[in-house]
Amino acid sequence: MSFDYTEIIDFLPDATFVIDSRGVVVAWNRAIEEMTGVSAAEIVGKGDFVYAVPFYGKKRPILIDLVENRNPQLRKHYDVKVIGKKTLHAEAFVASAYGGKGAYLSGLAAPLYDKAGNYVGAVESIRDISDQKQVEETLRQRTNMLEETITALKVLLRESAAAKEELEKKVLANVKELILPFINELESTLTERAQKVYLETIKINLSEITSSFSKKLSSLYHGLTPREIQIADFIRQGKSNKEMAYLLKISVSAVDFHRRNLRKKLDIKGKKINLRSFLLSHIG
Repeated sequence: MSFDYTEIIDFLPDATFVIDSRGVVVAWNRAIEEMTGVSAAEIVGKGDFVYAVPFYGKKRPILIDLVENRNPQLRKHYDVKVIGKKTLHAEAFVASAYGGKGAYLSGLAAPLYDKAGNYVGAVESIRDISDQKQVEETLRQRTNMLEETITALKVLLRESAAAKEELEKKVLANVKELILPFINELESTLTERAQKVYLETIKINLSEITSSFSKKLSSLYHGLTPREIQIADFIRQGKSNKEMAYLLKISVSAVDFHRRNLRKKLDIKGKKINLRSFLLSHIG
């Protein structure tokens, strides 16, 4: 088959290669040459899983071979996600990448068809996500440090009321200096909606530690439940009912129920007062 887009592939920033329907390499771009140390001249025209050798040291099926593979048993051996109808995604640490330096790689593979709809080959694009993984690991370490700090805070608060103010300052400093910067850095690298939602939940929970809103609300209105305080804070942040339901894993009708209870307990039920505006002006 003819690949008129070979030159375009050669200049793509991500490591990319193409195989035909027989599994023979027909394109191997500059980025993948740099990643593997194998030149296009050495590998183009060769088949029999030869493209797996630079990554795994032996000939074996890899992500690109699962695109049109109809054997479900083979797919079970790989942690693969399907994006859309045909594109496959997987991540792995490859120790041999970049001359043995190693790297976390993220791959996307998709089939290629001719004008008649016949399968004629597949393309795989590979991106180095080592920096993102490093940020995630750093975040994990900082989160562990935060948990240890909070544990120490609980123990010491039971022992000495005088230590409360100092320890609270320490927790706030740890959150602001050791956790939030890495969360913000990680946020810029995420592409999947589910990942962003969970990261947003972490940010909200951490902001609760650094905010006096919950304490102020519960002290002014003693009858509020923990869930109502949580809903009130989300409303203050401008979250929609649908967003709150997704983050709290409850129904939209349950969010509506809590909103009605809030209006009643805040003594604004039946009044033409915006709940968010009320919370911002009376609580902060």
